[in-house]
Amino acid sequence: MRSTVLPSTAAFLLFALSAAPALAETLTDTAARVSVEVPQGWKSQTKGSSLVLMDQAEDVAAAFVVVDAGAIKGATKAATDSLSGKISNIKDVKEEKVTVNGMPGAIVEGDGRLQGKDIDWAIFILDTPNDAKDLMVISIAEDAKLARHKTELRYLFNHIKPVT
Repeated sequence: MRSTVLPSTAAFLLFALSAAPALAETLTDTAARVSVEVPQGWKSQTKGSSLVLMDQAEDVAAAFVVVDAGAIKGATKAATDSLSGKISNIKDVKEEKVTVNGMPGAIVEGDGRLQGKDIDWAIFILDTPNDAKDLMVISIAEDAKLARHKTELRYLFNHIKPVT
């Protein structure tokens, strides 16, 4: 798997699985030692060292990036620092500690404006089986478009699994 960031808001993504979409493929990130199941109909694209997953219309995207271990400790600061140059009017920032398939993590989410549009954003940081690396997933989408893809995004986050 290449590094990738996933779009969405945090709380609904990690909890309450609903109908699971059919799978198109499973991607593995050897650096982070995790895999992610990609919903059928979604596509992937490599951008540098990042992997971006998106729906066919490209309304919603999630970018996966491998970062140095320890990123969870400063999750809110790391999230807002990385977005501050791209998103204006960042507000309603919330951080939540989570566990996904036995891996501890944090989700930082908020609202803002991007290119004149209201957006929701979420950064998901996961402590992976690689002691030296964490996985950061970044998702940004317009409010209404995000709402249409909650099931797929929830599925993506819940199906990041350790690879041994």
